[in-house]
Amino acid sequence: MESELQEHIEKAIRQLPPQCQKIFIMNRFNDKSITQIAEELEISPRTVEKHIEVALKKLRQELADYLPAGLLLWLLNI
Repeated sequence: MESELQEHIEKAIRQLPPQCQKIFIMNRFNDKSITQIAEELEISPRTVEKHIEVALKKLRQELADYLPAGLLLWLLNI
């Protein structure tokens, strides 16, 4: 079941728009701060925040049928 869940999470992340996906991965999996991402990508911190908000919203929607809300939030480090 864990591998199936991991597969669904990875699929949902791959479905994000490219820039949104990149920023989400940098933040959640590469432990980069909003400031670090903004500097690296040469965009404003607010733009980075917006991309993360969009990613989280889409992932919550996409994965809602697979997990209880609390577990989903924990898995996505929210």
